[in-house]
Amino acid sequence: MSYANLSGARLSNINMEGVDFRYATLPQTDFHLSYLVGANFSNANLADAKLTEINMKNANFSGANLTGTVFNSSYLVGVNLNDATLDSAQLRDINMSRANLAGANLHNANLADSNLDNANLCGAIMPNDDISQIGCAAISVR
Repeated sequence: MSYANLSGARLSNINMEGVDFRYATLPQTDFHLSYLVGANFSNANLADAKLTEINMKNANFSGANLTGTVFNSSYLVGVNLNDATLDSAQLRDINMSRANLAGANLHNANLADSNLDNANLCGAIMPNDDISQIGCAAISVR
């Protein structure tokens, strides 16, 4: 599935564990209720995609475009979002403990009721446009 163009596709309620979506074109794709543990979305375009109520443990979104993407009520423990663009993304009520958000752009992102325990936020641009000054060690956010 790497480099595939699935713009606007409906891929909901499907087991896609470990699927390789590197460099895929996936804007407005609906993954609602799918199983994406260990999937690789590095450098993919998922702008305005729907990734709700999904288990994405240890998935890789490094360098991905996730502008306006909705992740609400999903499980993202250990997910890699290094250098990902999450501008205006909806990240409400999700578990992102141990996630790597180093260098991620979270401008205008909604993180309400989300768990960022032990997440790496080194150099991340936070929702209020502040560049994180916390260093590169994992932190605990409550």
